[in-house]
Amino acid sequence: MDAFEKKTCKTARGYVYTYYTFEGVRSLPTLLFQHDWPDHAEMWKGIAERLVDTRTPIVILDMLCYDGTDEPTDPAEYRWDAMTKDLIDIIDTEQVDKVISSAMTRGNCLPIQMLSHLVYHIIFMTLKLTNLRNSGHFVQRFAARRTYSIPYRSDLHDNHSSDWKISATDEKLNCNDGYGTGSIRQRLLASVLASIQHVRYNSNKEDIPRSIKKHNSFNRQESVLAALLKRISILVIGAGIAGLTFAIESYWKGHTVRIVERRLSQESAGFMERARKRAIPPTLTMKKFNGDVVGSFNLGDEKNPSMAIYRSELHKVLHEYALLLGIPIEFSTNAVDYFETEDHGGVELADGCKLTADIVVAADGVGSKSWHLVGEKTAPISSGFILYRVTFPAAPAMENPIIRKEFEGVGDRGILHAGPGAHMVTCLSGDKMCWMLTCKDDSDKGGESWSQSTTIDKALEATSGWEPFITEVIKATPGHTVLDWKLMWRDPKPRWVSPIGRVVQIGDSAHPFLSTSASGGTMAMEDAFSLAACLQIAEKKDACLATKVHNHLRFERVSSAQKMGFKNREVFHNTDWDYVAKNPEAMGKMVGDWVIYHDPEQYAYDSYQSCADHLLNGAPSKHGNSVPGYAYKPWTVKQLLEAFDAGKPIFDEGVWD
Repeated sequence: MDAFEKKTCKTARGYVYTYYTFEGVRSLPTLLFQHDWPDHAEMWKGIAERLVDTRTPIVILDMLCYDGTDEPTDPAEYRWDAMTKDLIDIIDTEQVDKVISSAMTRGNCLPIQMLSHLVYHIIFMTLKLTNLRNSGHFVQRFAARRTYSIPYRSDLHDNHSSDWKISATDEKLNCNDGYGTGSIRQRLLASVLASIQHVRYNSNKEDIPRSIKKHNSFNRQESVLAALLKRISILVIGAGIAGLTFAIESYWKGHTVRIVERRLSQESAGFMERARKRAIPPTLTMKKFNGDVVGSFNLGDEKNPSMAIYRSELHKVLHEYALLLGIPIEFSTNAVDYFETEDHGGVELADGCKLTADIVVAADGVGSKSWHLVGEKTAPISSGFILYRVTFPAAPAMENPIIRKEFEGVGDRGILHAGPGAHMVTCLSGDKMCWMLTCKDDSDKGGESWSQSTTIDKALEATSGWEPFITEVIKATPGHTVLDWKLMWRDPKPRWVSPIGRVVQIGDSAHPFLSTSASGGTMAMEDAFSLAACLQIAEKKDACLATKVHNHLRFERVSSAQKMGFKNREVFHNTDWDYVAKNPEAMGKMVGDWVIYHDPEQYAYDSYQSCADHLLNGAPSKHGNSVPGYAYKPWTVKQLLEAFDAGKPIFDEGVWD
């Protein structure tokens, strides 16, 4: 258990316990694994390691007489009430305030003793009941059904009240994984995840402004049945970055989520522990095309840490995390049409079947079939540029002395070369190397495509005269074949929601980006956070209003970020090198502070009510999530291209950097 810290604690009885902790997010309740079976921490390993990505604090105990914990010889020292007090000493040592108690039981009393002593601490309890014949009467009260959650029974503790819940499962020992716990562990993992989701669903409401909580009758002590009735059923079309991020956020906010994806499997592009393992250092080295170094620039700071990761790797991490949470993802399921009624949204599949939900989220990219319902789909306009990109095993390329020298002593890194009419990004990450060249497109053939390939000849021609490193990297491409992506633009569209509000677009479905904006993935994930927060606030009864509020809160910010792609391209392709020599930071910042230092979830919480009043009653509404000092003005791709052709700089007021 590499993510866990091994600790010891001497209890008031004088016994030394060994236990393991995962810090997680300290504001969340602590997940406590205890009881006599499994008896020591190592036996919880599989479940515990899978829960690390939830960022929930965890404490796992070695019980008396096991592993590193003391072994009393007097049987009386193993009384349940005495061991319960030991556990309370450990909880106090860790300064734990709220506990999600998780245990397996064959009739022993430790979890129930814990409840008696910690009635104010335990807010949720997950039990696996493996032998009801020997279970105490208390546990049997909660085992009438196989798996369920009910409120705390005040008649069992007349002098106390609490908002904790019990999730109990009756499971026979019907398989063996070495400890006789195979299916039981899987079921317990599912129960624990459900308990974390329920607690977070209610706890997250504490972050919502008081006025909104009152308006929506939020109640942290509501019953599980009441919470289930408020859940929104959500169908996500597309398992890309936007769709997966939104599904995960919605899961943690208590909704029922299902994803369908047209691809055959999860094998090409479109938590945090996994992401860090696949990330490269968040530093980008900027160079002039001849090899002169402009500088190296961090992509974040101590207060706002950043992580550089391939889009495909981020996609894999999100997919793995969604599967960990148990979110259904169905592949080879192609949505060919969208529809809505007053009661639900839906899609028709290629095989004629129809799927419906309270809210349908179109996250299926620029080719989404949702446009006929949401609004007019604008025709793509050529930007006049093309992107050549490829990823390949690094080992053969690193045998080239010119390439090897560039990465010696620094390991994984990213490099951006800027030159006349083109720029190229080269990355080394672990055993993979990639390069992406954006340059002028002198061909008039072909339209939008994400899978067309070509030879490296055009790339070599576009970088003729650049430093030898660039030439060698391009020539190292296996088969001398790269993806040929014609960069197309679309005018910003202010409407992403269907007339009733049952279907909403996010990510590229709503607003495709040029790669030079360096914000396409960011805005897709921001969409996910914002929409999930709006739906959480609105709950089921106002879900249609929530999609429209989300759209209104996001459009101007996203449109400004789209425009930034054109501005960045001009910086890289028409660089004033004399100015850069005196002000190297001018090239080092691809996105402004207004993009980096924004919390879309909190912004939705803070702005939801005023935006809803604006949409419903025409009340004044002003956004504060876009470029500081910039009054948004509608723009078109044609206007920007005409200004570029005329040699006119694209200037806007406000602080864009």
